[in-house]
Amino acid sequence: MIKIHLKEESIFCSLCDSKFLQKVDLKKHILRKHSIEKPFSCTYCNYRSKTKYDITSHTLRKHSIVEKPYKCVTCESSFFTMVELKNHTLKTHEKLTRFECPICEKRFFFQNEFTKHYQEQHTRAKPFKCHLCSYEAKRNFELKMHVSRIHENADHDVTEHQCPTCQYTCSSRTILKSHINKKHANDDEKPYGCPSCESRFVKKYDLKMHLSRIHDGVKPFKCTYCEYRCSTKFGLNSHISRIHNNETRIFCDSCSFSCSSNSKLLLHVQTEQF
Repeated sequence: MIKIHLKEESIFCSLCDSKFLQKVDLKKHILRKHSIEKPFSCTYCNYRSKTKYDITSHTLRKHSIVEKPYKCVTCESSFFTMVELKNHTLKTHEKLTRFECPICEKRFFFQNEFTKHYQEQHTRAKPFKCHLCSYEAKRNFELKMHVSRIHENADHDVTEHQCPTCQYTCSSRTILKSHINKKHANDDEKPYGCPSCESRFVKKYDLKMHLSRIHDGVKPFKCTYCEYRCSTKFGLNSHISRIHNNETRIFCDSCSFSCSSNSKLLLHVQTEQF
């Protein structure tokens, strides 16, 4: 079989000495080297270019095109991590609601963080009980620290200190003093009075705990439709059924959470599932 080789004609640029085999290459050359116009623009900044390829290269080099999953519900900002989103929200949107612990006054931006803090730090549940006195702890290591600090030299088989008013006994004078202050102190010895009832306390901390537990100082349950808050889940459900019974609900695809707006659903996804 005989192959015939046709001589391909070169196409010259009329503005310089460059030559090309195809017209499309000549057009690209003219656009890049001799054209003043820059029809292609970057979607992230003011950079413009003569070719789309340059725009793509610029975007990859100067702007991250990887999607940032953590998006602010107030503005169009997005971030790679939840920490960056929180810092942005606290610095940029200062007027948004925050949550302050009434016991230790620690502040939180997200409700779930406040609830977790309150349950871990100030909850009444203390399953670890000292066998030498009435001390109770939320964690086992706290109980061990208590025993080593208070009962280090105590005879574990004998209780040495007895309350002069009741039958309470313990192995530490410190624990006995605490018991007397709580159980047998006169009103004159309890300077912190509750403004809502007649209860009085020796320590300011005990008054704060009383206010949060008895008089709804803490309202961790928040309505997803409005700003209503309450101290029990039952009260929240009653409020929703009574006030928002006919409102449209938007449900989360990953759990049982529901809310009344897309922004609240997005905030839930960002804070609960990542």
